[in-house]
Amino acid sequence: MKFLIIALFVFVPLLSLAGERCRPEQSAESLSYADFPWNVTFEEMLEREHDYYISLKRLPGRAFVDSRGQIRAPVRAGSAGIKLATLTPKFVASVRKHIEEALKRRYVDVVNFTDMGHSHYFIPQSLYDRELADIPSERYDEFYTKALAHEGLKVLYHTAEQFKMRDEHGQLLSDRHIQWRFFTRNLVGDNRAQGHLELLHADTHRHNTANDYDSKHRYWGAGFYLSAHENGCFAYDHKGEARYFDISLVGL
Repeated sequence: MKFLIIALFVFVPLLSLAGERCRPEQSAESLSYADFPWNVTFEEMLEREHDYYISLKRLPGRAFVDSRGQIRAPVRAGSAGIKLATLTPKFVASVRKHIEEALKRRYVDVVNFTDMGHSHYFIPQSLYDRELADIPSERYDEFYTKALAHEGLKVLYHTAEQFKMRDEHGQLLSDRHIQWRFFTRNLVGDNRAQGHLELLHADTHRHNTANDYDSKHRYWGAGFYLSAHENGCFAYDHKGEARYFDISLVGL
């Protein structure tokens, strides 16, 4: 138990282990589902960011810290319904580092579904073949616990998800930042809490949506969701300010 508490503070600065911030979802809460419009302009996205951050609504099925100090996340497990996967402090720290690095480099502008709000995975093929392939959907809690704990896992973010990037004629907008965001919208992060980000480019895809990494990794589409929120469980730093976010494996 002592090791778990120490590890949480080492890998996840400002993680709240008590109080309201990291409690599981409550039955009376307001939850965020289809609250993010498509095809928003960059200006509209920035205007809405503060409202989302202070909203009463949080991600459904968000990860929480249990009474033993473990980070737990609901997952859909086939006919077994909702079960709980365990997330490692290093995995959460990796996601935090992805957010911080992406904001620093202007690969993203906001942390919610409008922009940097969902992910996919590149699972090492050897891990998948050896330990994951035979796990049935009813045991997906075990699947995700193993997959997200592996240091060889890579996380793919399709950013600028709901931006308006093309005009009425289908041409990419001439705005320099919009074009930067279009050509840098496929981020691949490590699972070693190092904050390393790679860029992929899908030159034949209209929206530059990449789903391939290399032959040693298997693409897995069902990733996690992110949303910055003032009451979020996990902390990240942005320009010297502590901000907070939630993670959900269940979805919007």
